[in-house]
Amino acid sequence: MPQNQPQGAELIKIVQHWRSLRENTGSKTGLWYQIVDNAVSRGNWLETSSSSMYTYMMDGCEAWLPGKALRGVAQKGFEVC
Repeated sequence: MPQNQPQGAELIKIVQHWRSLRENTGSKTGLWYQIVDNAVSRGNWLETSSSSMYTYMMDGCEAWLPGKALRGVAQKGFEVC
């Protein structure tokens, strides 16, 4: 992202908020559930299309996050998506 991007700071805040997704993956699968933060709900399933989008975002925006925070999560997502 260019240094002079007008909405750069806002975008970085959004990406940093997405770090919370790493706590909500189906730990064995690397995918996310349809209702991301409620994996125990009956009828909630692992969702592939949004998992692919989350994985892409994590990999592409990782440079904006400290300490390569999402590298392992993104790698697992790539393996299953």
